[in-house]
Amino acid sequence: MPLALAALLLFAGAARAQVTVPEGFQDRLVASGLSVPVGMAWLPDGRLLVIEQKSAKVRLLVNGALGADLATIDDVRISHGEQGLLGIAVDPGWPARPYVYIHCDDNTAPVIRVSRYTVTGDLDFSGSGALSIDTATRYDLIDDIPDIFGNHNGGTLRFGPDGMLYGSFGDDEGLCLALTPGLRGVILRLDVSRLPPGAGGPPPRALIAAPGNPFPAVPDSNALLVWAHGLRNPFRFGIDPASGALLIGDVGQNSI
Repeated sequence: MPLALAALLLFAGAARAQVTVPEGFQDRLVASGLSVPVGMAWLPDGRLLVIEQKSAKVRLLVNGALGADLATIDDVRISHGEQGLLGIAVDPGWPARPYVYIHCDDNTAPVIRVSRYTVTGDLDFSGSGALSIDTATRYDLIDDIPDIFGNHNGGTLRFGPDGMLYGSFGDDEGLCLALTPGLRGVILRLDVSRLPPGAGGPPPRALIAAPGNPFPAVPDSNALLVWAHGLRNPFRFGIDPASGALLIGDVGQNSI
């Protein structure tokens, strides 16, 4: 199922009658009973993980039916309308690397974090397909992206065809903060292949800096992680699986 179609199906709700479906697409309800579903990630076997922004739940669709929740992600801040559980990605090495990566606002400090969790259960989909996440396996890749204001958080995680993990982060209403390569108003590109298993983190920046990132000589070590900067609030982006090009939905102000 095309990603754009799947997103349409999940968010249809009361607006379904107003949607004009492009030629060659169909509009049909796949699942109901979701609460503020803002992101999703496919497993290679066709199962679908859906995240709920305000409940902080990771939910599972198996053969079009909602299964048991994988987990409620720990320490997620939801006090602002744009805060919460915002992004999810599945390790491209699944099921040998049974990891999911989470982008969320943290409730213990005014920061955004990216964390890895280990998934257990029917990893190869040889049985019922049921999965679970042990939140005690949390490994923080990054836990200090400023979140002073509640909006402009970015919120997407995607693996590219290069095997690197890309993540989007807004300018935290900091206006000019995105002009230099740092942690705000950016797309980060991370190499997660060298991280140890289990809980822990965060690692040194150099350990997760992806080869080929464009700012290796900038004194700020955060710049080692930056793939692109100068963005306002790149809430959602997609990656062309053939070329690796990023298509970024950067939220404009008011009607723009």
